[in-house]
This record gives sequence, C-alpha cells and structure tokens, in this order.
Amino acid sequence: MPRAIIAAILSLAVFLTGCCTDPVNGESYFCFGEVSDQEEAAMGAEYAPSFIAESGGIYPDPALHSYLNEIVIDKLAKRSHRPDLPWEFHILNTSQINAFALPGGQVFVTRGLLSKLENEAQFAHLMGHEVGHVTHRHSVRGQGRAAIFSVLVGLVSVAEEQLLDPETPHLITPAVAGVGQLTILKFSRDQELQSDRRGVDYAVAAGYDPLEGKKTFELFLSLKGGGESMIEGLMSTHPLDSARIDQIDKYVAKAHPDRPNGLAVNSTQFGGLLASVRNAQTIYEKHDEAMAMVAQAQKDNNLGALDTAETMLRQCANELPGHAAFSIGLGAIALTRNDNTGAERHFDKAISLQPNLFMGSLYRGVARENLQRLGPAKQDFERAHSIHNAHPLPCYLMGKIAETENRPADATTWYQRAMERSPAESSIHTKAKEKLEALQAGSPA
Repeated sequence: MPRAIIAAILSLAVFLTGCCTDPVNGESYFCFGEVSDQEEAAMGAEYAPSFIAESGGIYPDPALHSYLNEIVIDKLAKRSHRPDLPWEFHILNTSQINAFALPGGQVFVTRGLLSKLENEAQFAHLMGHEVGHVTHRHSVRGQGRAAIFSVLVGLVSVAEEQLLDPETPHLITPAVAGVGQLTILKFSRDQELQSDRRGVDYAVAAGYDPLEGKKTFELFLSLKGGGESMIEGLMSTHPLDSARIDQIDKYVAKAHPDRPNGLAVNSTQFGGLLASVRNAQTIYEKHDEAMAMVAQAQKDNNLGALDTAETMLRQCANELPGHAAFSIGLGAIALTRNDNTGAERHFDKAISLQPNLFMGSLYRGVARENLQRLGPAKQDFERAHSIHNAHPLPCYLMGKIAETENRPADATTWYQRAMERSPAESSIHTKAKEKLEALQAGSPA
C-alpha cells in the first residue's frame, strides 16, 4: 500500500479517535471523541424515563424523596467535581437491591436497597459512589446512546420467557411484576475503586462519617452470602470482595487523616423515614409473592389459583392506599379472568394515583382494546410509548390498531419499531416481522 494512503488512513484514525480527560483527576484516556457535558446530560435525560418505567416507576413518598434529594443533590452532587451538571435523583419502586447512575447526573436508588440500610451516612457514601461514576464519566467511556439502548432492550427482553407475548400482553413475567434483576452498565474494578474513593470524599465534604461506607459493603456481602436473590443485580454490576472493602479504611486514613470529629452518622428524621420504607417493604414483599402466584397461575392456566393472590393484593392496597402497584396487580388478575371492564377500573385507579406508570397505561390500553374501544386504547398505548419508548410492546400494539384502522404505512412504522426494540429470537420480534412481511405482501398476518 502506498505510503501516502497509509498516512491518510492514520490521520483519519487520529481525527476520529483521541484522548479524553477525566474531570476528576485530569488523567487522559482513549476515547472515540470527547462528549460534551450537554451531550452527556441529554443522553442520561433521554433514557432515565425508560429505566424508571422498567423498575416499577417512582416510589410514591414525597417526604422521603425531598429529604434524600437534598442529600444527593445539594450535599453531594453540588459539592462534587462536576457541580454544574443537571443532577436528578430518583427512588425506584422495586424490591431489587440496587443503585446506579446514568450519564449526565441521573442518580437512582431502589426501595429495596433503602430498606436494608442502617443509617444516613451509609446512604451518603453509597450515593457519593454513584455520583463518582458520573464525575469520572465512567459510563460514557467507549459507550453512548447505543450501549444504553442495548441495556434497556436487555432489561425488557433478556430471554424468551421474560418477554410479554404480544398476543397475550396481560400475562405477567418476573420483570413486569417488579422482581426481575435490574442490570445496568458494568464498570471495571478500577472504576469501582475510584468511585469508592469519591464516595468517601463526597461523604466527608457533606459532613458524614466515611467509615460507614465499609459497613454498607459488608451488609451487601452478608446479604449475598445469605442467599438474598434481590441483590444479584447489584453484585453483578458492582463486583465486591473483602479486598475492596478493606481499601476504604486505608483510603480514609490516607486522604482524610484530619477529618473533624463527630461527623454525622444518622438523624432522627432519616431514621423515621427509613422505618416507613421498611414497613412498606414488608407489604411489597407480599405484593411480590402475590404477583409470582399470578405468573404461576397463568403459566399453569389455573384461574382458581388467582383468588389467594387477589386477596393478598387487596390487603396490600388497604395497608398502602396511595400506591398504584397493587391496583395494577388487581387489574392484571382481572385481565387474566377476561374481566376487561373490571380491569379497566383497576387501571383507572392506578393511573389516578400515579399517572406516569408505564404498566398502568399499557394494561389499560389492552383492556380497552379487548372492549373494542380502539380510540382510547390507542391513546393509552401512545402514552405507554412516551413513558417507555424503548419497550417493544406498545409499538407492536400500535401497529395492530393501525392495521385494524387500515393505515398500513403507520402499521409498518410501528412494527419496525417493535423489531428494533426486541432481540431477533424473541416472540415479539418474530410476530412483528410476520406482520410486517404480511403487510408488504398485501395480505393480513
């Protein structure tokens, strides 16, 4: 190959790639072009709603959110190395034990994790760790929108048995019931160690005892050792061992030898809020059990087994009346019994309690479609798609309605979107492909 061509290729490679800078320590790392703060923030904001939808929505406790938001945003993020990012904090309504952050300042913690914590300093270190992933830009190194979108596709359809059958969309899967494992973008061990240190630094800057972070990790290891299945997602994305735990003490001694005495461990307000979460968690454990019973009853085609699950969910709704998850479960049971009018009523209540729940809009649309009310069903599916635009099922159902209304161009678009959002081996991808091919051939599938 002529040298001029080789030089041109090398010059193009240098142009397309290069070195980016870590905002925390100034170190350079290989990257495919620097992502601006604005681009990074837009990336996180684009996909945050889908992660929320896939995780049971937002936990409905304004007082808890307000208190924890002040810790995460005002005390930690605004004192971090990137205080000017548009930071946002979310509590996810799932029993999974997890915490994560998306690019640009989107920070998440689950109800399940909060229920396991012992004090406010543990929470501060844990959230400082997630803030650290963002300040180091760990999630945008060699990744980007395509990587995050692929994670979302994996969340909604990890395997065939975890997919909603497009022809029976009322059927419950572990993920839909809110008990699937939420696996986010994984980080290297070095990146985890970096974030551990930032968790210490940010906790100290906010006035918290950093040594409580070690106790949090010890708690996680004990839960894993005790067979707690809900922590598998956290442990898969945040590899943890005794050596990593020990380094926290060493780093605190090295980086903060003169830290003030009497740094905060807990507060009365946090303790009260945490007690409320723990109480709610015991009720949600009954919800999770009931939804597992529903899934098994559907699998066995044993409608009689739904009675016990219905009783449990009604008890949950009475104990936590402001939580929409129980009405969604009751609506799913009604759908399984082919009681579409009753199902619609339950989903109406769920949406009145929490309007932005993906499953509320999706399931109500299914009930309305079964009642041949295509206009309202279409509105619900559109709403579900706007809440969780990475999920294939609203796209598929919108395609079916477009076909019924003799709008083949729209149907084609929606089926294509369903295929883009589902793995090639999944049932929904297969069904969408069949529908699309039939449209192109001019015959109904």
